[in-house]
Amino acid sequence: MKWWMSAGVAWVGLVGGCASCGSCRDKGACATGPAGLQGAQAAQHAYKDAINANDLEAILAVMTEDVVFMPPNGPRVVGKAAVREWAAPYMQAYTIHWDNTQLEFLMIGDGYALEQSSYVEHDVANDGSGTLDDTGKGVILYKRGGDAVWRVALDIWCSDLPAE
Repeated sequence: MKWWMSAGVAWVGLVGGCASCGSCRDKGACATGPAGLQGAQAAQHAYKDAINANDLEAILAVMTEDVVFMPPNGPRVVGKAAVREWAAPYMQAYTIHWDNTQLEFLMIGDGYALEQSSYVEHDVANDGSGTLDDTGKGVILYKRGGDAVWRVALDIWCSDLPAE
């Protein structure tokens, strides 16, 4: 399965969204400015743009150092170096086009945001040998770092296609 497909998971138990309870240490994090929702959504757009540009370095730039990928039918991939090793061969072989539809985007507590989405993907082999198409769903967790920059911390995805 392809790694950039946004993650799909049922999840329960996230409590304490900052706008609803006022629990943030930094009240600006709950605002729509760069520290809050606007910054988290900017990271989401940068991630999608980097994937569609087939730019592995740009993808890695919008990830935390300890990022976790949880692809379907495979082991967890932990850390930027492991993501690079895992993704590079596919990205060298295919030109990726990934469209995602955001189903929900939530601010969670102080410094986290969660995106639920569905995706449609169309990848073209760079050697002209064909295409790969997929649809699925996913969850991406964004984390605001100590430098106030939002990055992808976790990407879990599920293909709607049967396992090969």
